[in-house]
Amino acid sequence: MTTPDPPPPPDAPTPTRPPAPRSPTRPPSVIPSIVARARVLLIDDNPASIEPLEARLRAIGYQTTLVQDPVTAVDAARADPPDLVVLDAVMPELNGYQACRELKSLEAAPLVLMLSDRDEAADRFWAEQCGADAFMARPFDPAAVVLRIAALLGAS
Repeated sequence: MTTPDPPPPPDAPTPTRPPAPRSPTRPPSVIPSIVARARVLLIDDNPASIEPLEARLRAIGYQTTLVQDPVTAVDAARADPPDLVVLDAVMPELNGYQACRELKSLEAAPLVLMLSDRDEAADRFWAEQCGADAFMARPFDPAAVVLRIAALLGAS
């Protein structure tokens, strides 16, 4: 038979509890500190496919610009370079691989995250060859793209 521990003396300090662990569903937010005022240029000829991502980026503090025409977007990046470009691979007139090469040739070359409707080894190969820093295939979860962008900006 065990006897209970005696009560502490009246002048003993009260033990403190350790802080409760963070909920696994709500990780600590590191994104705002990494991306404070980061400028992201989104280039996609179909804005409806990229608008949910743009809305999420704006909500957490990114400065975003969405451009449908890749030629106009490359000219804009040349005049005022963004921190990162999210770029659709398949577009008319100037495809994403060509646009990526032009962006990477700039003096202040931005990071480039290439998005594609195709997820073949050849698509990843050509994205790497043109200088893209990362590649993601559609359909994508906007939250996963936000995390990839934060990782790219944090590594630069």
